[in-house]
Amino acid sequence: MLEAWGSGYGQDTMLHRVDGRLAFIRTELKITDAQMPAWNAFAEAVRSAAQAHNA
Repeated sequence: MLEAWGSGYGQDTMLHRVDGRLAFIRTELKITDAQMPAWNAFAEAVRSAAQAHNA
């Protein structure tokens, strides 16, 4: 039987990894203060999708 993607990770661990990845991407893209509202909306959508995926 195949295990689900992310099997073996608790929900908190997976969300922590998502937050870390978002922080890395934000740094790489050099998001400015003016871009932060759009970035925050994007990041929240990613977190929500990850949370729903791991529910």
